[in-house]
Amino acid sequence: MRNLISLILLGTTFLFSSCIFSGEKGARVPVSRITVANGNSILTSGQNVQIAVKVKVKEGDLASVRLYVDDSLIYSGKEEQFQVTLKSANLCVGSHVIKSEAKDTQGGEGESYGNFDLLSDVAPELLTYKITKTLPHSTDNFTQGLQIVNGILYEGTGEYGKSGIFRMKFPSLQVITSRKMTKEYFGEGITVLKGKLYQITYKEQRGFVYDASTLAPLDSFTYENKEGWGLTNDGRYLIMSDGTEVLTFLDPATLKPVKRIGVADNMQKVTQINELEYINGSIYANIWTTNTIIKIDPKTGKVLGRIILDDLLASVNNSPKPIDVMNGIAYDPCSGCLLITGKYWPKMFELKLTKL
Repeated sequence: MRNLISLILLGTTFLFSSCIFSGEKGARVPVSRITVANGNSILTSGQNVQIAVKVKVKEGDLASVRLYVDDSLIYSGKEEQFQVTLKSANLCVGSHVIKSEAKDTQGGEGESYGNFDLLSDVAPELLTYKITKTLPHSTDNFTQGLQIVNGILYEGTGEYGKSGIFRMKFPSLQVITSRKMTKEYFGEGITVLKGKLYQITYKEQRGFVYDASTLAPLDSFTYENKEGWGLTNDGRYLIMSDGTEVLTFLDPATLKPVKRIGVADNMQKVTQINELEYINGSIYANIWTTNTIIKIDPKTGKVLGRIILDDLLASVNNSPKPIDVMNGIAYDPCSGCLLITGKYWPKMFELKLTKL
């Protein structure tokens, strides 16, 4: 049983999707034509999104048509032609999916997909800083996660056969305890929430839960994201990056996603989001392969600020061992400073930002 319905998303950027639909054998389904009436599928937050729909019924009459944006129903009726105005100020930035479902009175039905991108209406502020302290860092550590909790520095490390977690006194950096992962796992981001340490893995789609005081294993879980990169928490949810522009919020009780937000500045969607740290209501994130940290509004996904740290890389480039990219952000609530390092870096840097 194979019926086709077409959707057209008009603008300077197009996404087309053909789907297979249910229905009686030989039934001919209504065809939807959906247009972003703004004439562009790349919009700025605050602009209204004008979605025009026209349904052509091939047999019988139109029984129903439904229109969704990101799985939220925004229209339901029987009109063969209508227009919906969507206030983008109520949406997060990033990619948004449009979905139409149409049914006719002869049993034909179908759905199709398209999308539009929403960019931020705010230009990121360039945040300046001062290096207040330099601390040693093990050049054996391929840093994937960093967090300071109650005077303890937790560091998660990566690479197959070398991944693990270190629990250290801060700022002395004396290792209290550590745990090595088995060789089939590549460790990624870590975060501590309510006495538990959560750790995700690179391509294994599996996470682990430990007792934060002893690093004794408590549980494991799986997730839908194809890759795991960074991890933090806002006191309620775990927040996970996967190398795309999307951040996934997980319920720590069920370890299932509760929402996802896209991340964008006023020019483009921001991908390669890596290590994360939640600080005073904002998410700070390393951008992989760069010396840049961005400040993200967790409610809207807008990039509010940017920190350029080229001078930190320059100061570790004389390391006797090869170094990798900058990665690792921790916040020290006692000093109000950031602790920054990188993969195999010989140093960690304490930074005082002009504002947080």
